[in-house]
Amino acid sequence: MVSRLSVTIVTATILLTFQIARGSQAPPLRSESFEVASIRANKTTATFRGGSCRGRDSVYSPGAPIVPPLGRCVFRNVTAVELISSAYDLGWNLNQIALLLKGGPPWIRKDRFNVEAKAANANVSKSELLMMLQQLLKERFSLRVHREPQQVSGFALVVAANGPLMSVASPSGSRLVVGDFDRIEARSATVTQLVEALSNRSTVGGPVVDRTGLTGIYDFTLKFSPDLKADTSEPTPDGPTIFRALETQLGLKLRPERVPIQTLVIEDIKRPSEN
Repeated sequence: MVSRLSVTIVTATILLTFQIARGSQAPPLRSESFEVASIRANKTTATFRGGSCRGRDSVYSPGAPIVPPLGRCVFRNVTAVELISSAYDLGWNLNQIALLLKGGPPWIRKDRFNVEAKAANANVSKSELLMMLQQLLKERFSLRVHREPQQVSGFALVVAANGPLMSVASPSGSRLVVGDFDRIEARSATVTQLVEALSNRSTVGGPVVDRTGLTGIYDFTLKFSPDLKADTSEPTPDGPTIFRALETQLGLKLRPERVPIQTLVIEDIKRPSEN
């Protein structure tokens, strides 16, 4: 469903950055729609693209290229697929999006748009903004979708023989996970949040499910090479692979396994009229 996280695509080679943040359970939606929203075609040749929705519980890495004002969604030079992925929280990993989002005409993966949308009340959560973004896609793109279960090749996160090695955190802390190209940093985070972060990494190469049985709150920093090489035994010139780093630094292990996912299937979508 992009930031230094939410995740932002920042170069012509489509480098990805992401942020995943989870706060306390969001209150009921104040509104299903934005107060003001603008969607315009991007006809430039710019290679930079990305964006996110900033709620009161959003967290961004230092130096994030696009940090919207509070209570707004801002996207630059993005496809309809990337907008849908952001709205339905599918992540910004292109392989992950291809796995989770099905259907639709070719233009949704080629045409680019600039989108700005403002909630009536700036003090909204990120989940509320994503619900509003879903509604905006329904209204302006005539988007209709449904979900379908599927079994695919992925990984199970399990406790390694030497683990776990994560520090137990105070339950009163703000739960968040912030990711970069070569690290994942967590404060008062759950293993579920780590699994979500790993599923969005192109260096992992598939969805991840939690088989650790760990239910605590943890602090940790995971450092690894951004190289896509998945060999767990040999370090790259930039450090250990994410597979090796998980085992040596956190005492966890990724085990290949068929895993269940929920795909989002596009039933209908139309090009929006500009405003």
